[in-house]
Amino acid sequence: MSAIDLYPSGFSRPDPWSLPAAKVEVRPTRSTEVLVASGEGRERVWVLNPYSGCEFACSYCSARRLPPFEGADPRLFERDIHLRANAAEAVQRALRDGSLYGARLELGTTCDPWQPAERQARATRGALEVLARFGRVELYASTRSTLAPRDGDLLSAIARNGRARVAFSIGSLELRLTRLLEPLAPTPDRRLVAMEALARSGVEVGVAISPVVAGCNDSLSALEALLRRARSAGASFASVQALSMPQPARERLVRFVARFDPERASRFNRLLARSAESDPHFASRLQQRFAEACRQVGLEPLPAPGAAPLAPRRPRQLSLFPPPQDQL
Repeated sequence: MSAIDLYPSGFSRPDPWSLPAAKVEVRPTRSTEVLVASGEGRERVWVLNPYSGCEFACSYCSARRLPPFEGADPRLFERDIHLRANAAEAVQRALRDGSLYGARLELGTTCDPWQPAERQARATRGALEVLARFGRVELYASTRSTLAPRDGDLLSAIARNGRARVAFSIGSLELRLTRLLEPLAPTPDRRLVAMEALARSGVEVGVAISPVVAGCNDSLSALEALLRRARSAGASFASVQALSMPQPARERLVRFVARFDPERASRFNRLLARSAESDPHFASRLQQRFAEACRQVGLEPLPAPGAAPLAPRRPRQLSLFPPPQDQL
């Protein structure tokens, strides 16, 4: 039975999370950080983040330590969402001057590009519309959302001119662990449903097994089980990433949670202490198990986003020149 058959009602099935929805404010802004480049030469990567702040409230998210949330009340990260309204404009400008044409572009490296605010705000879709009409890019998008299939038409159009891959981040099939780490994100099963729906629209999809916690979801059997579920949902590639939670960030989060839920704070402290920082050899052991699991299941292993270039595919003949400015 495929993933999508498990939920024949599509995306109307509610998530079985009992946490009440917090009041969320979506604040339109214009940001110089919406589209930035890093690296040089063949290692150069463009990064697009239409949002700052994320409603999924992942406890381990490193973006909590970035401006404007650095040093602020941790609750603001999932309740004060900064909509970067100039995302499409920034993409169009970069295409017009030729700097983005034919480049590698990673979407959603800090905050989910298809988080709930995107249903109405459509900042991500606006940027994808520009890319679909005028761009030639190697796009890699990462999400925990069930909204990504909405934009399957645009992602398919981008793939016709360049390449488009969407990785659904799923750390574990175990609901209790997922709920503790990602309390307001869609359940793993719903992400697999979304993955299959997007694959059916012709888009390359995969699974990013993240975060992996030592002693919780790092066994070979757990990795294989998740990879097999992902492959049945249409995944053709996979990546893995160990939990990274520096001690100062963990202590700050635990102190905050302890104010209103001491028991949850204690569980956070025990769980998040098992991050890659506590065992320098854990990441290498994990990579070995992951490679073996991919071999057993038959999925292409990829580096985690931002770690290294995407795996190459059959060469495509591209124009030597970007499109004329009057076409943008």
